[in-house]
Parts: sequence; structure tokens; C-alpha cells
Amino acid sequence: MPVNKATTASKRLPIALLLGVMFLIPWTVYIAFSLPDNFSAHNWSIAWVGFDIALIAVLSFATWAAYFRKQVLVAAAIVAATLLICDAWFDVIMSLGTKDQAISIATAFIVEIPLAVFFIVLARRIMRRTLGIFRALAGKDDEHFSIHEASLISGDSEKLLRKLRR
Repeated sequence: MPVNKATTASKRLPIALLLGVMFLIPWTVYIAFSLPDNFSAHNWSIAWVGFDIALIAVLSFATWAAYFRKQVLVAAAIVAATLLICDAWFDVIMSLGTKDQAISIATAFIVEIPLAVFFIVLARRIMRRTLGIFRALAGKDDEHFSIHEASLISGDSEKLLRKLRR
């Protein structure tokens, strides 16, 4: 019986992710004690402009996906939410004790964090509706299911239907 490459890769993925987490824990402790409190950065404006260009690109892609009602909006929404939270975090942390502190905190709590929450809720809603449609097509018309307990949908259509019927 041939080994399914996708199945083998999907079994390796959690191990690889766990190894990454295990590496990041001591690394985070190390940098917490070794990084200086202050640092003069080169190309500061390029770094922030580049980040904002990436955010503009993701929000533009999310706009396109929403307009054309594409499933990829889920990924775009999650990436947008992540970038918005990172933007808020760095703006606030790096402005503490400066004249820009109030505007950074206001922007984070009035614009960036609410927009990130919107994108997270949007992604969850799309995933839930999509999974509900798949479950209905598979003959499972139950309204009460958890997207957190749903298996990944992959493989051929017969396997897909078996997964959905569970």
C-alpha cells in the first residue's frame, strides 16, 4: 500500500510546530534579559513604511476577496487582524513616555484593535458558515457544532464526506 504524502506531511506538521514553540520559549527568555532597553535603529522609517505597505496590501486583498466573495477572505482577515494587532502593540510600546503616547494609545484602542476584532469575528463567521454548508451537504443539519472541533477538510471527496458526517 503506497504511503500518502499528504498524510505523512500532515503528521509531521504538528511536530515541526511544537519544535518551533520549544525553540521560541528559551529564545524569548534570553532576549528578555539580553536586549537593551533603548536602541537607536537604522532605517527606522523604511521599516515602518514597509510594514504599512504590507498592511495596505493585505487590506486591499481583503477588500478584493470581500467584493468578489472569495473564500480566501478568511486568510486575508486573519493576516489583517494579526498585522493590526502588531501595529497597535509596537506603536503603543514604543511611544510610552513620549509626546506621541496619547495618540498611539487612542489609535490602537479606537481603530486598530476594533478593526482587528472585526476581522477575527469575520473569519470565524465565514469558517462557521462554510463548515455548516459542508455539513448540511453531508446530511448533518445540526445547528450546534464547534468550528474548534472540526477536522481539516482535505483529500478526496469520499474522505471529505466521511469527515463531514462525523
